[in-house]
Amino acid sequence: MISGIAGAATIEVVRGALDQRRADDLLAFWRQRRALSGHEALRRLPEVVCVLRRGGDVVGASSVYESNVALIGNRRFWIYRSLLDQEVADQGPNMVRATFTALQDEFDGSSEAPIGLCLLLGPEERRLRSAEAVWPDPRMIYAGYLGDGREVRLGYFENALIAPPTPGVQVRSSGEYGPAVGSDYRIEPFAEQERVTREDVVAFWTREGALAAPEAQRRVAEMLFVASDPAGRPVGVSTTVLRRIDQLRADLWYTRVFVGAAHRRSHLALGLALGARDRLARRFASGEDRRAIGIVFEVESEILKRFFPQAVWPRTQFAFIAETSTGSHVRVFYFPGAPAP
Repeated sequence: MISGIAGAATIEVVRGALDQRRADDLLAFWRQRRALSGHEALRRLPEVVCVLRRGGDVVGASSVYESNVALIGNRRFWIYRSLLDQEVADQGPNMVRATFTALQDEFDGSSEAPIGLCLLLGPEERRLRSAEAVWPDPRMIYAGYLGDGREVRLGYFENALIAPPTPGVQVRSSGEYGPAVGSDYRIEPFAEQERVTREDVVAFWTREGALAAPEAQRRVAEMLFVASDPAGRPVGVSTTVLRRIDQLRADLWYTRVFVGAAHRRSHLALGLALGARDRLARRFASGEDRRAIGIVFEVESEILKRFFPQAVWPRTQFAFIAETSTGSHVRVFYFPGAPAP
């Protein structure tokens, strides 16, 4: 099956359709390039997804195998491999796209299925690709480096979950972000409003048992957004601070969101997260502040983890990249155009 044509090269999707002729062509291609031979080549055949041909000759191939990736919370991915002749090396992105599409088409959402495609890029492969933290088609995000120096890129399948659905809990749409329709809550930049004072926020944190007074006094300097009720009392806050993220080898805005216990069914937490994302992204885009390449936060709330287990929250594009030792989900959003280190 032909999936696309790129210049004089044609990409064939052969997953599940590898007949003897194609198998012989692949074996000859690997053998002539001294890449694979014998039993190892035969074992690789069922893993092949796409073949690149030019003038009828095989000049490239892609394959995948399943593996848990420890860096990404030990989640299961298809690990991508490819071999392309030098003269068609520029077709690498097209091969990734065709491979991802083929695997997405067969993704059934089962708990055992790999949840996306993982690329492990050496220096030469990185040189041939965009340095941006997000590649658009397919959408693949930068997720750090392995110990051997290879860069990790992730492309999650649509509707992929990072945890099995909780029995009796309906997974929520990411369109359900922000305060509930018809509510009287207000979410505002803390520095641009006068209803809520620093003292109000410190009292809110301590009253809710979220922070001790000394830490509350310190953290109030990191305030970004505040949510208030009709009486002008704080019911939720977001804070942000510049932090070096070792996994990503980069500085990001480490953002925290806290909502009072009586208001946690109001969608305020996600509304505050959206506010932080949009404001910090505008500052990056305008050049006002480019110290960080994106936003990172840890989802500690069991409610959020149960109701929103999507690998990528579709509307916000916050993507899962790790799990902490305490079980928090680490999610990242990169500013458009931000470079990966």
